[in-house]
Parts: sequence; structure tokens; C-alpha cells
Amino acid sequence: MKAKLLGLMALVPLLCLSPANASTIKFDVDGTFTSPSGTSLVGTITIDVADGDITAADVAVPGFPDFTSGSVGGSGTGIVEIGLSNGIPDEALFIVVSIAAGGHTLVGYDGGTIFNGTVYSDILTGTVPDSGLTGSLTPAPLPAALPLFATGLGALGLFGWRRKRRNTAALSAA
Repeated sequence: MKAKLLGLMALVPLLCLSPANASTIKFDVDGTFTSPSGTSLVGTITIDVADGDITAADVAVPGFPDFTSGSVGGSGTGIVEIGLSNGIPDEALFIVVSIAAGGHTLVGYDGGTIFNGTVYSDILTGTVPDSGLTGSLTPAPLPAALPLFATGLGALGLFGWRRKRRNTAALSAA
């Protein structure tokens, strides 16, 4: 009974490898606006690699509520535009990223240089407090190896337990 229980416990980390985790890539956003000088942009964006849609966002720009959702679109060969929203009407953040290979989605994308961007505080009146963004968009490594490591430790523990049990049984029989 204990062996079966330990065997099941060794398989639990495999459940962490869900298809939902495998279908998204998390990107670190890091940049600086040139006007006004020194305004920084930091955060993360999680993108579904199957269709290029943003599934989660947490990007901060000083003076604005965090941008928490958005969409991805192609605006030219090797150029991707990411539009983010903070839920406030007429406020938006647009990041233009240059990627090495052509294409209009982030499927298979492994990072790029932010070469333009704008935060609109009021699209209707055209007020643009920050523009001229430079920086980078790089994939953040997900702890995908952690479940595999835990599975390996569980298997080693199971093998050690079985060996100890076998040795104990052999000593008892002698």
C-alpha cells in the first residue's frame, strides 16, 4: 500500500506540466521613454504562442495605473505592435518591437528591441505625455524544469525506499 502511495506521489509533479503552461510565454518588458527623459517602463506580458494573444499583463509606467491587458498586432515585416490597457477610457500604452525574423505574431518569438512606443493619456484630445520608448522585450524563463526536478527527486526517493525495504527484509530473514 505504501509503495503505491509513494508511486502516486512521485507522479504528482507531472500534473504541473499542464498544456496551458506550455502554450504561453512570459516576456519581461524593460525600457525608458526619451520624453520626458528617464521615465521607465517595467513589467511582464504573457502571450499565448498558439494565436499571439496577450493572456496576462502587468506593466507599470510612473503616473499611470498598471496596464493589465492588451493585444498584439503586426504593423510590418519584423515589427510587432503591443497595445496595452489599464481599464481607464482613453488611456493606452503602445509598444513597437522590432524582431529579427519577419512575421506579425509572437509565435516562436524569443525577444526583440523596443524601438518606439507611446503612452496616451487622452486619445481623444491627443495628449501624449510620454513618447519615444526604447528598451527590450525578452522571454522570462518559466520554472518548467522544477516539476521535472521534483519528479526525479521523487523517483530517487522511491528507489531508495525500496532498497532500504529490501535490505531490511533480507536482514530479518537472516
